[in-house]
Amino acid sequence: MFKRKIRGKRGSPLLEEGILLGLSLFMFLIIASMVLGILDWSSNNFDEALDAISDLD
Repeated sequence: MFKRKIRGKRGSPLLEEGILLGLSLFMFLIIASMVLGILDWSSNNFDEALDAISDLD
């Protein structure tokens, strides 16, 4: 039923481009936050490893 209502109608190209830009920005933010999380995790582990090495002396 829903497909029949939208089958004959065409969306505005500006609306489509806006949705695609919003989606790409959202995906970029997700990927950037994942990368920053991994960098923060690795930095913390590196600092802990240096502290453990300095405690051995």
